[in-house]
Amino acid sequence: MKRAEISHSIDSARQSVESQYLQRARQIESELGKLNERRRFLMHVRAMPADIEARMESADKLSADIAKITRNISEEEEKFEKGRIHVKALEENFKSILRAIKFPEIGDTDGIHINTRTWLPYIYPEGNFDAAWTFYDVGSGGKAVLFKISYALAIHKTAAEQGLPIPQLLIVDSTMKNITPDINPLVFKNFYKELYRLLNAELIDWQCIVVDQTFSPFEGFKTGTFERKMVVDDPEHPPLISYYRGH
Repeated sequence: MKRAEISHSIDSARQSVESQYLQRARQIESELGKLNERRRFLMHVRAMPADIEARMESADKLSADIAKITRNISEEEEKFEKGRIHVKALEENFKSILRAIKFPEIGDTDGIHINTRTWLPYIYPEGNFDAAWTFYDVGSGGKAVLFKISYALAIHKTAAEQGLPIPQLLIVDSTMKNITPDINPLVFKNFYKELYRLLNAELIDWQCIVVDQTFSPFEGFKTGTFERKMVVDDPEHPPLISYYRGH
């Protein structure tokens, strides 16, 4: 065989071997790629139980948070409803006291509304919202004082009836001091009658200090009352502070 033929034969054999080698290498790479993909899939699958467990724990925590929030909402709704009941009771008690003392310009058909943002009581003559009035519109000093004290009494009465926390102490100061001609003194007598009634009923556990220029004799009390007359420069009835003379 000639040398050229031998060389050609060797080249052909070498190319065949190289072609088979490359083909085999490609097959191996393909198999390796499949194995790596399989490996990644198995690693992902192996991590899934832990991921599922973590997600379940997170879901359980969220469920607990949701349940807590739901309970809180229910409690707040219950408090809100109780608050509405308390406000309604306060409105009714305030009107009841004003009617009991025959406060001027308050009739059976008048409405009372408590603004729960400011806690100011508004009177609606015959339910007319456009004609509403409150502390600032009462008028004379005597009416204003009586209106405010009556509202304080209504607050304490409502607290006593509803079991609400409030200091069981009332100070009624100078109710008669600012009597003006447009105020019938009988209104103030009715006020003390209602005050004493409350202190013997709903407010029986309350302490009350009354300071006024005219003494209204106690009614309905068996025990627990004390009165003291105080007059400036009167040794028999000295004031609490002997040297004080006011402004």
